[in-house]
Amino acid sequence: MRLLTELIEGLRFAGEAIWANKLRAALTTLGIIVGIVTVTLMGMAIEGLNRAFLGSLSALGADVIYIQRHAWFSDEEWWKQRNRRDITAQEARAFARQVTLAEAVAPQAEMFRPVNYRDSRGGPAFRSL
Repeated sequence: MRLLTELIEGLRFAGEAIWANKLRAALTTLGIIVGIVTVTLMGMAIEGLNRAFLGSLSALGADVIYIQRHAWFSDEEWWKQRNRRDITAQEARAFARQVTLAEAVAPQAEMFRPVNYRDSRGGPAFRSL
């Protein structure tokens, strides 16, 4: 019985404190609501990014192997990967000969170099406009 009396008394004191400090109570409630909404939205955004990333990887398919000189995920420093040799056409042909279960092999090359046309000198290729 004493527990019930103390609980009722505590709730009465809390109600009086909230009533006496309406603005503080409203701002505190608003802060809690904003915090919860922010954490929820950030979780949803991260989940959306994860799904988009997995969707882009699944576009390659489960039966595709992709080889390049830079690792997609690595603990290695970027400057060590930058100094790796490019994959040559000869290495790509050797790989195609050795892979017996592949239906097709499609080597791809990319370069980032300035583009010249007649007397005009442009910026680097693949520059977004």
